[in-house]
Amino acid sequence: MSLDTDAREFGQHFKQGGWRLGLLVARNVQPHKGQGKPRPQVDEGVIATADDKPTKVSGTEFATQSGVSKQCIAYYYKAWQLAADDGKCPHAETWTPEAQEQYMDRMLRAVLPNLTDEQLMAGGLSEDEVREVRDKMRDESN
Repeated sequence: MSLDTDAREFGQHFKQGGWRLGLLVARNVQPHKGQGKPRPQVDEGVIATADDKPTKVSGTEFATQSGVSKQCIAYYYKAWQLAADDGKCPHAETWTPEAQEQYMDRMLRAVLPNLTDEQLMAGGLSEDEVREVRDKMRDESN
């Protein structure tokens, strides 16, 4: 990864707070996936092709790969689903790992105006960041 990529990703997480993290979980996690089934053997000599479709993983697998607890992943998944139940965003089942960044950005622009300042702060934004988001949305609509 390059400095530009890392800096851009940091800015997205900082500005979008918990909503962006929730979106990453919603795109990639299917709760209880694979429970009770043995893990398939991975052939490390096989190179993935463009035909290989990414699939969702269990919350435990996503937690392991991201270096956080499975409880943290479960919290973000449940929070996302509750927001979807309130009509704030699409349910996690509608997302796929290959969803395009541009689509995610458009969706977040559609979701943010529907959220109260309190919900944005509960998602991880400070009061100053909420003001900045509201100002930016106002500028973009003009």
